[in-house]
Amino acid sequence: RQHKDWRGHVRTTAMEKSEATRLKSRVWDTFTGFANHLWNTATEPDMSYHEAAERYRALISDEDRRYFEAALKSVGQIEYTANLTDLSLTSDLFFDGSEDMHYMSSTRVGFGNTAAAVAFGIGCDFLVGSKVTRVDYSRPEVLVTIEMNGGLTQAELVSTVVAVTVPLGVLKANSISFVPPLPSKKQQVIDKMKVGVSNKCIMIWDSPGSLVWPKDEIWFTFMPLEDTSGQVPRWTTFSNLSKYKGKPVLVGWIGGDDARHIESLTDDEVLDEVMISLREMFPAITRPDRVIVTRWASEPNFLGAYSYKSVGRSFSSDSATLAKPVGDRLFFAGEATAGAWYATTTGAWTSGYDAAVLMIKALLKSNENNAVD
Repeated sequence: RQHKDWRGHVRTTAMEKSEATRLKSRVWDTFTGFANHLWNTATEPDMSYHEAAERYRALISDEDRRYFEAALKSVGQIEYTANLTDLSLTSDLFFDGSEDMHYMSSTRVGFGNTAAAVAFGIGCDFLVGSKVTRVDYSRPEVLVTIEMNGGLTQAELVSTVVAVTVPLGVLKANSISFVPPLPSKKQQVIDKMKVGVSNKCIMIWDSPGSLVWPKDEIWFTFMPLEDTSGQVPRWTTFSNLSKYKGKPVLVGWIGGDDARHIESLTDDEVLDEVMISLREMFPAITRPDRVIVTRWASEPNFLGAYSYKSVGRSFSSDSATLAKPVGDRLFFAGEATAGAWYATTTGAWTSGYDAAVLMIKALLKSNENNAVD
């Protein structure tokens, strides 16, 4: 955190874990209780976290407010991908400022290799580098149109049942044409549900000597002072993967409108912003040898990170409507259909499993009808 010494010079010092624990208890845990009280006594049908935070800020000191802002940004904008003005108070904000976190993935065991292992076990053919543009379910069998080779060639696939697992952002953009159009209630839910953005700046140093931060600390949160214009750096939350990757690796996290903003910048421009915070935290740090910047809102196969609970909507109802099959041929899965498990890999996986069970039942029913005919 930053503070001014007796001469008025800005200093950045590490906070002791014991102090961080006390701050979490005094500031964040108190805020969650305050937010719950607001929700339980509110006369409005819903409230945003922005409104709750505004009321809470008036009750705490300037120093506590700085910790609160850092925690709120880390959880609200980065974890839930939303601006606080649109994030419903029904969202359970979880911020762990003191305890160790546990990670299941190790080197070379990421999502890509995990998906490949599952696909290998299924033993089916998969078309990669292909893009679905049209789903025609107006006939007894579903006709799926795909583009390949960057749109230079097209192909059509015929199936009895189809699982639609594209991200909510793709559905909202109408990137896939459904014939006939999806039921009006489902389309309205697609239009009304919200998708947030969370991006990362992944930095890799090749030399072990470049590691100038505590190797075993997993998370670093920067609590800066405002500059003369009242602004603070965008990048304040960092994870440290160095001990998992065997070389110095830091990941900067950013969410909400800040995450959308950086997508218009070059990698070097993003890194320039990130280094402002890192140099305040670790003065001896050098620019990384490699940098990877995600831009999920600009990625046409995603168009966002994942869904969130927006003010004024019943997420559980919307999610259930989105998950509902269309007849016995179109089935929907993905994190936005997973109800309470939205925004998680677990939700995406289990919703896919549930859709597969329904598809099998539909196929068995179709086979029985064909046998009778």
